[in-house]
Amino acid sequence: MIGSSGELIRELRRMGDDFILVEIDQQEYVIDSITRRKNYTDSPCSHLCLKCRNGGNGEIKR
Repeated sequence: MIGSSGELIRELRRMGDDFILVEIDQQEYVIDSITRRKNYTDSPCSHLCLKCRNGGNGEIKR
């Protein structure tokens, strides 16, 4: 499991520059943006959030 942005950065650096997407239950999703979200309603702390959208049926055109 990748639990922090640092871990994600290190893993991606090892792999080099390439197309990236998210897969859940054999369905592909495109990462639209990276935002910040509060940990809870009135929290001064936040975490990163990858905003994704469904890639549709079949493989995403690269």
